[in-house]
Amino acid sequence: MSNAPDWNSLQFIEFIFCFDRSGFAFEFLRRNIEYQKDYSEFVNYQNSSATSKVAFSDKWGLVFPG
Repeated sequence: MSNAPDWNSLQFIEFIFCFDRSGFAFEFLRRNIEYQKDYSEFVNYQNSSATSKVAFSDKWGLVFPG
């Protein structure tokens, strides 16, 4: 997640106009240090229970397709 482009670069500003709401929200969220930590823990240590997925998605306001 650390390879996110600089928010202030002209290239990124031009690129961001192509985003829909969810694309913009993801770009914003993935730069959040606390989210990065939680995501890493979720991916590396999640159990197969639906509870852990629901807790993670509820905390960050995420909706997973399917």
